[in-house]
Amino acid sequence: MTTPGGAEDPVPPPNSATLAPRRLRWALLGASLAYAAPELPGRETVIHLLRRYALRFDARVEGVFGGSLRFEGNPLVDSATFQTMCLRFAEPVLAPVLEAALRPGGFFVDVGANVGVYTLWAARCVGEEGRVEAFEPVPEPRAWLERNVALNGFTQVSILPKGLGESPGRITLYRPLRASGLSSRYLAERDGPVEVEVTTLDDHFADGRATPDLLKIDVEGMELEVLKGGRALLAAAEPPLLVLEAQPKHLEAAGTSYAELCAFLREAGGYATWSLGPDGIEREPDDAVVPASDDVVAARPDSERHARVLETLSRARFRDQRASSHTRLLAPVLGAVRNLLRSRA
Repeated sequence: MTTPGGAEDPVPPPNSATLAPRRLRWALLGASLAYAAPELPGRETVIHLLRRYALRFDARVEGVFGGSLRFEGNPLVDSATFQTMCLRFAEPVLAPVLEAALRPGGFFVDVGANVGVYTLWAARCVGEEGRVEAFEPVPEPRAWLERNVALNGFTQVSILPKGLGESPGRITLYRPLRASGLSSRYLAERDGPVEVEVTTLDDHFADGRATPDLLKIDVEGMELEVLKGGRALLAAAEPPLLVLEAQPKHLEAAGTSYAELCAFLREAGGYATWSLGPDGIEREPDDAVVPASDDVVAARPDSERHARVLETLSRARFRDQRASSHTRLLAPVLGAVRNLLRSRA
């Protein structure tokens, strides 16, 4: 049995779209743990082992998140599906940004679309009269992205099988086992290389093409490379609002930093950045070295449209992406659960 993209599926799919009740309970427990567990040593091992125990027979799943958005995938083949299952319990972290920035008829660009969580969310926001362009160069998640778009009947979505960078050409990405959504040029443990085509933002938006209302970039440390390929776009009279992953460990692996990323945004387009927190958004100081959240919004203070979105986001509430000090008390619990699951796997 193969996935839509041709990758080998290690277990046969179930006859129906749902799991057997007992394994479904374990799957939902694992999804709940994945959503709630802080970033502590052992977290990923616990989640992986629980997922393997819960889904070792029937692995193909189909579900709904966000109330009406349908998805399909195999969490044993790729953890992105398991993470989508978690969204039974909460909306995606960046959902308030999409809902504040996008209106019916709007235009969204998703750089690093993976299996399509934000592509689907944006397609619902912009409606049939809007437009969504999803860049996903890695074949496995792109196959599920195509399937998920088709499941929802979203004709306003265009899927582009390429990456974005500082210059056009071809690069090699490395895919971690069962986590192709984390593919990067800069993985410490390199496995599963795939050569992909790369273009630039400025080449893509050349010849007077419309500027997107919102541009999301999540490319595992390559965010600055993508931005450097879009100098003209960032300096446009009506520039896009940006939402970026800005995890310091990914940026450091790419040989850059959050400070360098922010400096480039200021120089190229006069952008400032805002962190996302439980009490809304907060402007980051110009000399910030580490962001206050894993994802940040970048906006032009002189843009009236950006200002309206920022005003809306000031009243939004974002899930805390960082482990607070008291959550470190859970580390021994995670360790015990990890050892138990290893003994039973």
